[in-house]
Amino acid sequence: MVGAGSRCDRQARSDKHPSWRAGVSGEEPLISSGDVARRLGVTTRAVGRWVARGMLTPAVRTPGGRSRFRWSEVQAQLRERQHDSRPDGTPRQ
Repeated sequence: MVGAGSRCDRQARSDKHPSWRAGVSGEEPLISSGDVARRLGVTTRAVGRWVARGMLTPAVRTPGGRSRFRWSEVQAQLRERQHDSRPDGTPRQ
């Protein structure tokens, strides 16, 4: 039996909206907040907090309110934030 959270069901949902997953033809693929979290070694809650606080901006929001990112944009945003803060992590004035 295939459950609601099964891989087949997730694949079927993503096939309905492939642009969320793959981006426009020729563009970098869009990734979920879970993918961002895994690549950065943090929790998905941390990524969600960063988005809520304006520290990280998603490339798009799905109609369901989910954030989708481009990895290169995430890296650029984090580099910019790192450059804008002091070594102890406090923002520069």
